[in-house]
Amino acid sequence: MIENKLSGLSKQEFIGAWGTTGFIEDFSAYKAEHKDQIISELSKHYNSESSCLEIGCGSGMWTREFLAPNFGRVVALDILPRETINLLKDPPINVKYIELGDRDYNCTGVEDNSVDFVFSFGVFCHFPNSGLQTYINSIYDKLKPGGTGLIMFADFHRHFKYSSRHFDNEKSLMSDCDLQDKYRETEVFGGWYWNDMETIGKIFRNSPFNLYQDITPDGFRDCLMFLSK
Repeated sequence: MIENKLSGLSKQEFIGAWGTTGFIEDFSAYKAEHKDQIISELSKHYNSESSCLEIGCGSGMWTREFLAPNFGRVVALDILPRETINLLKDPPINVKYIELGDRDYNCTGVEDNSVDFVFSFGVFCHFPNSGLQTYINSIYDKLKPGGTGLIMFADFHRHFKYSSRHFDNEKSLMSDCDLQDKYRETEVFGGWYWNDMETIGKIFRNSPFNLYQDITPDGFRDCLMFLSK
């Protein structure tokens, strides 16, 4: 049984920040070509006979445009109330939505060894590292043997390089490891937790995954990880 550590933003804090209908990621914060690069990687895993687990479906942009049309079955997880989420207004027939509870990092409601592919974008940057560790371990359990996934993490070193405007008042973060540790677990910095490749690597090394790879496009402000069970 995976331990669910009750740290990180609460369900109500998430809803208070992003609303009940789901945040829309329109790539306005990214270079235009990066959407095509991400979709190019994602499309390598399309299979009409396969199942897909999406963590943090939000308003359903990825679900509707890219996942439901290209996978046989999609299980979409989020904390948003079922009655308000945009995805469930005329939902694709092959999508099942599961509303998670407060600080639930366990993919609750998804059977073990039942998923061919897992996808998450713009979500794992909002969890503390203890939550990330629990989620990655849980994903391993939910994937079938040979199952794969693409997960986006926030790499704050890349953020400093490509999106310095976000950090005008926190330049000390780059050199203050104690301050970084606070933002990794107990403090929220602009809605994010501090992740970097060193800590992301530790999370994967402490997980059951033996195969994982950073496949981040050049110039991308974040980190895109490929994983395989």
